[in-house]
Amino acid sequence: MFGSNTKWKISMLAALIAGASPAYAGTLGGGSAYLNGQTGISCRVVNLGTTSITVTGQTIWEAGSVLPNTSTCAKGTVLGQGGDCDFFATISAAHSHSCQFSYSGTDKDVRGTLDLSGTGTTTDLIEEMR
Repeated sequence: MFGSNTKWKISMLAALIAGASPAYAGTLGGGSAYLNGQTGISCRVVNLGTTSITVTGQTIWEAGSVLPNTSTCAKGTVLGQGGDCDFFATISAAHSHSCQFSYSGTDKDVRGTLDLSGTGTTTDLIEEMR
């Protein structure tokens, strides 16, 4: 009689009346980026919102393939207000690279950067993840 769309509207209305925020899933991505003489990549994320988010995935891409990385952003990690994490890897000088980060929660105020570094520890290129 009412259809499945009506059930969804009723449940959303009930959540709003109860003061609950609807769940949100987001993805940030940066790249493809290349730096002459590059040796490392770091993907950094910060939760600037007022509620916690949960990491649902993180990936570094190298020329279309997933690159193994070291991470403080493991799937299931909870980032509270002001919480941050990063994932990074040693990379090939011959390819471009990208970062991908996904999360769930009710906050959309999450930001990130893709950082490429050359020889030494200096970061030579920083790109916003969107």
